[in-house]
Amino acid sequence: RHTRLRTVTGVQTCALPISTNQLFRARITTAGNFGINDSAPDAKLTVNGVASFGAGTQSLPSIAARGDLDTGIYFPASNTVAISTGGTGKLFVDANGNIGINSSTPLEELHIAAADSTIRLEDTSIAGLYHNIIAASNTGLRFDIDAGNVAASSFLRIDIDGGEKFRITSGGLVGVGTSAPNTLLHLQSSTNNMLYLQSTDSIADIIGADTTGSTRIRSEAGELSFWIGGNASSSTATSATEQLRITNDGVRAYNQAAPEIGRAHV
Repeated sequence: RHTRLRTVTGVQTCALPISTNQLFRARITTAGNFGINDSAPDAKLTVNGVASFGAGTQSLPSIAARGDLDTGIYFPASNTVAISTGGTGKLFVDANGNIGINSSTPLEELHIAAADSTIRLEDTSIAGLYHNIIAASNTGLRFDIDAGNVAASSFLRIDIDGGEKFRITSGGLVGVGTSAPNTLLHLQSSTNNMLYLQSTDSIADIIGADTTGSTRIRSEAGELSFWIGGNASSSTATSATEQLRITNDGVRAYNQAAPEIGRAHV
């Protein structure tokens, strides 16, 4: 057995090497740095190789800063690493590479668990500009575009296959196929079939309503009818009466329960 620890007395400027079996193992430099398997450590502790630590806990993590022992890195399970702050686990990475924020058992690549959990995206090109994605009010998902209202003409845009397909402007206008909608809903396409409305029964209604009345356009079993005189602000055009119908055989009726056959009947 050959273990050697060379000690010196008095004022010295030399380093202190440590060896076992006549092989170098560690060194304490004149600067007070301690190197394990490193003859020139550049920090107070330098390990040239693999270092092993106890698992630790969230309140006493294995690796912590001096004077702040409840904040650091610990290992809550096999193949899992975590970070705690103030004695509470906050960030977890499991064996599958899933990352959990406030979740020790993340179920997806990124799993955030919190009341009204929020992802903040900050654009440093404009001072104070940021956007939030929020799991809001327990049941909803909210997008806050330019949450601080510091930029002009903010918008929400969705691109698919390298091109813009959907946009909501700062004025609340919705564009599908256009980046510059000029009405509440603006559809733009090179195809002839611009809008398709499908009901799961034999009737499909389009309702128009304002503060004084409402109307209905109805598609029913292949026929088209027009209704007017509905109640104000009614989403179903309640009390509206049928005024015009175009039937399957081309017969038109106006305000008649059983119209006569013809190209037009008034």
